[in-house]
Amino acid sequence: MVMFFYKNGNIWVHSVTDRPALDIVSAVFLLFGSFICLWRTIRQRSWVDAILLLSVPLFMLPSILSLAFPEENPSLNRSGAAIIPVFIIAAVGMETLFTSMLKGMKSLSGKAAAYVLIGLVLMGSILQNHNLIFVQYKNQFDGGAWNTSQMGEVIRGFAASTGTFDTAYVVPVAYWVDTRLVGINAGMPAKDYALWPESFGETLQETRAKLFLLKGDDNQDLDILLEYYPDAAVYLYDQELDGKDFYIVYVPPTR
Repeated sequence: MVMFFYKNGNIWVHSVTDRPALDIVSAVFLLFGSFICLWRTIRQRSWVDAILLLSVPLFMLPSILSLAFPEENPSLNRSGAAIIPVFIIAAVGMETLFTSMLKGMKSLSGKAAAYVLIGLVLMGSILQNHNLIFVQYKNQFDGGAWNTSQMGEVIRGFAASTGTFDTAYVVPVAYWVDTRLVGINAGMPAKDYALWPESFGETLQETRAKLFLLKGDDNQDLDILLEYYPDAAVYLYDQELDGKDFYIVYVPPTR
């Protein structure tokens, strides 16, 4: 339960890692709303509030029960269903607090001040979430994910011009792109574009134009490929992020 207030895990694909799952404002209202629901459950025998509180750990069971993967707990994707009661409870806390404030303000200026405070709190939440999603998460994801979409775009362009989808290849190396994802981004979801260096010679009998994509620092395999195709054109797809460059090797058709 502390993942909402302390640490949401270390899975970089779906969240900013090693920070609370909620922004500060939402976390405060979740804590406040939980106390309100607990108080109403005890004092008023409210079954609605009781179900709200119980549904949070209930919807988190897919994460709680994944004992085989302790390094992946807590996990926001497995506990994603809990987002529904969590934000309902946070909304209960926000509504209760501000409704009480407005009722306590008798003058028009007091009520106006309360609305201004509400607006400032909501704006603070919006700004923090905007930074988390469009700045921190974007930078984290761009740094961790390989640019298979750009590689797929290159293959699509090759197939639409002088080549075909069948004569494009990706030379795999350890800890680089998943060549199946390249196929998905190229529009060929059933095709795996992997071609290992020991199979370069098998492409010599192909007379159509060929395209090879290699990791930007894989100079060893590039040299081997150029031994087979010394007249090939070599381009470096230069990416802004370090380590995301890749070579494009174009072999023209043979007559």
